[in-house]
Amino acid sequence: MIQLPQRFQTVNATTPLGAGIRLLPYTLFSPVGTILAAQLMSKYKVHPLILLELGAVFSTIGIALLSTVSASEAVQAAQYGYQILAGFGNGISVAITTLLVPPAVEKRDLAVGTSAAVQFRLVGGMIGVALVTCVMNASIRPKLLAILSMDTYQELLQSTSLIETFQPPLQATVRSTYADGYNLQMKITIGFAAAQILAAFLLWPKGGHK
Repeated sequence: MIQLPQRFQTVNATTPLGAGIRLLPYTLFSPVGTILAAQLMSKYKVHPLILLELGAVFSTIGIALLSTVSASEAVQAAQYGYQILAGFGNGISVAITTLLVPPAVEKRDLAVGTSAAVQFRLVGGMIGVALVTCVMNASIRPKLLAILSMDTYQELLQSTSLIETFQPPLQATVRSTYADGYNLQMKITIGFAAAQILAAFLLWPKGGHK
C-alpha cells in the first residue's frame, strides 16, 4: 500500500490525489475480503486455516503480477486487477488472523492477545518496508549517479517531483530506473506473501481439520 502510491507519482507522473484514486481497487477490495472471510467462517463454517491459505495465495498472485508492471509512464489498466487480487487476499488474511485470537487465548487475555496480533502485524510491516526500501535504494543509486550529479541525486531523494524539471529523455530514463526499483521491491514482497502460505500450513493441527 505504501509502494503503489509512490510508484504512481514517481513513475506515472500522477498527483498525490491521483495516486490515491488509483489505489482504490486495493483499498476497496481489502474490506471485501475481510467481510467475505468472516461470513464464510461464521455462517458456512469454512475452516479458518483454509481461508488463511486462500488469502495468502491471492496476495502472492497479486503481488507477483504487480512486480511485472512495465516502466511506461501510462498506467496499465491491468494494474487495477492486480491490486484487486492483492487487496482481496490481504483482507482475508487480516480477518482470519484477527478472528483466530479469541479461541486461542483465555478470556482474561483477549485484549492482550488482540493487541499483540495487531502489534506484530504493524512491526512486521515496518520491517518489510524498511528492507525493501534499503534494497531499492542500493539498486537504483549507481544507475542514477551514472546520469545525475551527486547534488541532483540528493535533491531527487528529497522529492521525486524534481523529475518534472528534467529534459524529456532524462525524465524517461529516471522514471524507468525507479520503475525497475519498485518492481524489485515487489519481487522481494512476493517472498513475504508466500511465507504466509507456509505459516498457515504449519498451523494445521496434527489430527487434520478440527
